[in-house]
Amino acid sequence: MSITTDNQFWLDKWKHNKIGFHESEPHNLLTQFWSHLKISNTSKVLVPLCGKSIDMLWLKRSGHEVTGVELSGTAISSFFEENQIEAKIQQRDKNNCYVGGGLTIWEADIFNLPNVELESHEIIYDRAALVAINPRQRHKYVKSLADNMSSGSYMFLIGLEYDKSLLSGPPFSLAKDDIELLYGGSWNIKEIERQTTMVKDQPGFEVLYILEKV
Repeated sequence: MSITTDNQFWLDKWKHNKIGFHESEPHNLLTQFWSHLKISNTSKVLVPLCGKSIDMLWLKRSGHEVTGVELSGTAISSFFEENQIEAKIQQRDKNNCYVGGGLTIWEADIFNLPNVELESHEIIYDRAALVAINPRQRHKYVKSLADNMSSGSYMFLIGLEYDKSLLSGPPFSLAKDDIELLYGGSWNIKEIERQTTMVKDQPGFEVLYILEKV
């Protein structure tokens, strides 16, 4: 599929409310292991492909300045409405930018986010973002996002692993070898935790990695 086709796939999911991937509580790996990062509570966190994730509220309550990036305006509007947060829409770099409650969410293709916005954040919180990206676009995703982070930045990455002979994505399986291939050249990678999960009714693992930019 092309990038345009991939984008339309996710826009249709939100339009038709087919969002079984959305969780109503903060992710347990986030709440259990965020303290492993050697950061201050005021560090700026970027959340790519954020949907209407409650994790952003948890991060905000923990003291962080949080910026989300989401393709679907429906998802962003729902986030602010459901959490009773008043947001104003600003125009930035030809994109809508929702600002409210100490949160900022760009309505934008992650590949088109201005580099200056990426460079201002110390942490990327990637929960199911990389696994949503078509594997053919992973290197582009890493180059447009992670390559713009400065030395000493962190990535808190939650991926999925499953038997690819039984399932096809999205979400796409992400093995440790894939992480090494994508980030090994400029990031230190540590696998922190893995837990069993079900992916489309098949067994798999959610795996937490913490990466530090060298």
